[in-house]
Amino acid sequence: MKYQIKQTQELTEREIEHILKLWDISMWNTMKAAYFRTFFKDSEFHFLLDTEENILAVMRMNFDFTLEISGEELSFAEAVGLVATHKKKGYGAKLVEAFKDHVTQRSIDTIGFCHQELRPFYQKCNI
Repeated sequence: MKYQIKQTQELTEREIEHILKLWDISMWNTMKAAYFRTFFKDSEFHFLLDTEENILAVMRMNFDFTLEISGEELSFAEAVGLVATHKKKGYGAKLVEAFKDHVTQRSIDTIGFCHQELRPFYQKCNI
């Protein structure tokens, strides 16, 4: 397995179609590649790939995220859109591990949100 990062403009149309299929968000299902690249222009995409370069898991890092806390605006990288091609195979956990190493090495303050039922997964990943 291989960890790979791509900027939005580096994604192929096939990769964009695959990402949108994995995310399965009805209002995005018909999004075309050109609009995808514009819509997610401030993002980078993190992948876990198999030996044939097929996507096993994907996560997006959004660099256009700001929180206002006590009147002060704070910018964070936002980790969103983690999904694995096949559930219960460890692909998501492996991607999270590689992602954590990456943001730690780059000293990127990163924030993420999840539904309550997903918390045990992230706790297993030591997040």
